[in-house]
Amino acid sequence: MLDVREKLGLTNSQFPIPHSPFPIPHSPFPIPHSPFPIPHSPFPTNL
Repeated sequence: MLDVREKLGLTNSQFPIPHSPFPIPHSPFPIPHSPFPIPHSPFPTNL
């Protein structure tokens, strides 16, 4: 258990990547590379 926790801790510490190189689906702002077209609106109008 300790080894696993240490490995997870070290991994999280060594790889703290808040900004991923690829577009994340859960972004607070409309991303140009979204799986669905966003009209840049505060609420989804198409849906």
